[in-house]
Amino acid sequence: MASTAPLRSSAAPYPIIGGYQTSGDNVDIEYTGTQHRPIGVHDTLMSEYREWAGTPYRFGGESRDGIDCSALTQRIFKERFNYALPRTAGEQMKQGRRVSRAALKPGDLVFFKPTRRLNHVGVYLGDGLFMHASSSQGVMISQLDNHYWARRYVQARRPIENPQLASRASTPDRIPTVNG
Repeated sequence: MASTAPLRSSAAPYPIIGGYQTSGDNVDIEYTGTQHRPIGVHDTLMSEYREWAGTPYRFGGESRDGIDCSALTQRIFKERFNYALPRTAGEQMKQGRRVSRAALKPGDLVFFKPTRRLNHVGVYLGDGLFMHASSSQGVMISQLDNHYWARRYVQARRPIENPQLASRASTPDRIPTVNG
């Protein structure tokens, strides 16, 4: 079982509890290790999260100076899984196959409709958590069942099956070359 003592990271502006960085309404999130995860995908995503945590949101942004939600998912998939996603949330919503909320696995894309005109996307981490670039708090981890996100949840997509995603997983010191 994971320790419940908050851990601090010099790269993270918020405490890390049980392996998950937390902030705002997510302060009580804790990984208990009870849910099975595909080998490599969760750890790869958490490594990527540690690099992006606290990066401010910027509409149209694509860098650590500011990034929007779809650029974050696009960069994660390109840099860590050598897999190309389209640039916008609307286009990403057309990728792969639709999966039910009950069948979510780490690496699946989760989509929300915060306003009538805008789509929002994040990457599912497991245990009901997803990483995303929040317009108000920047790159962070949130709970799918949080009141705000649960009401705006639209669907989830699996752009690439988990065994293939796991086989493509890389760590910062082993980032694959992306052609194109």
